[in-house]
Amino acid sequence: MTAKYELVSGTYDYGSIVRALQAQIAQNLESGQDIQSYPYNYEGITLAIQDLTFQLTDNPGADIGPTPNGGDVTIDENGNPQFSYSQTPNDGDLWFDTRQGRLFIAYESQWYQTNGGDGFPVVTADTSGDPPSASNLVIGQFWYDRHVGILYIFAGQYRDLADGTITTIPSATTVPLWQQLVDTNEVQTTATLPLVPTNIDAKIAEAITQSNFLPDNVDPAQFVHQDDANLYFVDSLLALDTELKVQQVTMSEFPPSSPKEGELWFDITDIEMSIFYIEPGEDYGQWVPIFSTTTIDQEVTTLQRGAIAEANARLGADNVLQAGLDALTQSLALQKTELVGTLNSLQAQITAIPAPADLSDYVTLVKEQTDYTNLQNQITANDGDISILYKSLENVTSDADTIAALQSSVASCATSSELTAVENSIPSLTGYATETYVNSAINANTGITQVGGTLNGTLTIDKTDVGVPTFDYSTNDWDGRLSQKYQTYCNMSMNHYATFGTNNNLYEYAWAFDDNEDFCWNHGTNGKVASIDKSGIAATNFYIATFGANTNDGRSLATTIDVGAHITGQKAALTSLRTAAASATTLDELKTAIANALANL
Repeated sequence: MTAKYELVSGTYDYGSIVRALQAQIAQNLESGQDIQSYPYNYEGITLAIQDLTFQLTDNPGADIGPTPNGGDVTIDENGNPQFSYSQTPNDGDLWFDTRQGRLFIAYESQWYQTNGGDGFPVVTADTSGDPPSASNLVIGQFWYDRHVGILYIFAGQYRDLADGTITTIPSATTVPLWQQLVDTNEVQTTATLPLVPTNIDAKIAEAITQSNFLPDNVDPAQFVHQDDANLYFVDSLLALDTELKVQQVTMSEFPPSSPKEGELWFDITDIEMSIFYIEPGEDYGQWVPIFSTTTIDQEVTTLQRGAIAEANARLGADNVLQAGLDALTQSLALQKTELVGTLNSLQAQITAIPAPADLSDYVTLVKEQTDYTNLQNQITANDGDISILYKSLENVTSDADTIAALQSSVASCATSSELTAVENSIPSLTGYATETYVNSAINANTGITQVGGTLNGTLTIDKTDVGVPTFDYSTNDWDGRLSQKYQTYCNMSMNHYATFGTNNNLYEYAWAFDDNEDFCWNHGTNGKVASIDKSGIAATNFYIATFGANTNDGRSLATTIDVGAHITGQKAALTSLRTAAASATTLDELKTAIANALANL
């Protein structure tokens, strides 16, 4: 009875409805009658329906009533119409739903609302409570939740499940937002909106039991209305927000500027996590490594104490060295004083040596011996002469004067005993030095004197009293200033120097230098093992241990801690912690990762 209308445009719109009605009207027109034109809108559709109704009074081709002729239609939970037929409608059949005042047209055995509306409200089951999963919603679509007895309307907004944003454009990741319609007699608020006690009680009780931070001073049975739950949810969010602000981890090179107690900071440079701690009774705090309560913290404390002890030991060694230098200086000064006194005494002795006696009246032993020999020869010769003389004078008795003179001359000559006595009285000058020699020896002395000097050779110290210092600078505190000075070996045009001694700072013995000097300890086979320069202290290895008595092998250590190995292990553990903190998705995963990272420390 109804003319079939073939859709030409391929789309459903106001025009398709008007053209379908025109086709039906044309079926009933007499030959030669013109088909009236209608605008493609609600007005045109209404006029076309009216004309068609007037033409088909007996069998108008349109059903009017709460259900289509020969069937029924309902809307499922997904918003789709479900039809039941005793008679399948023909394409183009119309049905005016008197329940809603909406017009439907049949196409391929299905009814479609002609104005593009949704049709019947969606009604969900008594036990569901979940919104319909319909995706073909139009603004104004209703949904009645029979589970709680509430009516909702779709106002055209969707929520994106990916990021939670609100949009008006549906997609595969969006869900419609349903707005609750309130009772016209009483405005429904959160204070009167009832809850499902069984479900909310169980969920809140579970949250309180499993959480460390949510408020626990509540009775889940008291949650009757939505407002009760909302207030608890707000309190919970505030508690979580407060805890999150405290528990948040700042990952940076430098700590937060205004930290709160309990706040965490991960040092990305040293790969170390610290917590801000305020000691009870104090109004200030400090960053403390989170391992402060572990053996690692104790070891670090021991390391610090060992470093202080090492510094004190080195200071003590420097003091001992300084004392030795002071003792050496004092001993040299004393020896210098003694040497000067000895030289002065020697000079006094030289000065006291009497001038040599006048020996002009004396002869030397050689001269004496020569004269004695000559005299003996003369005597021997005189004996012959005297014998001849006596023989010649045997008969001469008148030359008495001559004989007397001769006897007097012989008597005036020295005898042999007298010459020996003279020889024995001459002093020996073999062990005496002349004044010229002494002055020359003093001027030739180039060693250390009381006023100083240059030592060109090796100074050997052979103390007889180990209880006195070798070098003593202790007369005045300034005696030790610049006690030692060294010229640095470098490839620079300007010389550089390093000095050691006291200075103007209280209790300070210092090495002073101004360039790249390296104060180091070098082993014959192991090479450089420790060094101090302008950058600080460095060592190939650093140990914290208890010292025992030295053996033939040198230093003896007990309960040794290899600081380098410990720090390497800590960095590896902290790197694992950082990785775990970045990858963990739950608190249990983070705890497990932290336990694994710290297992080998």
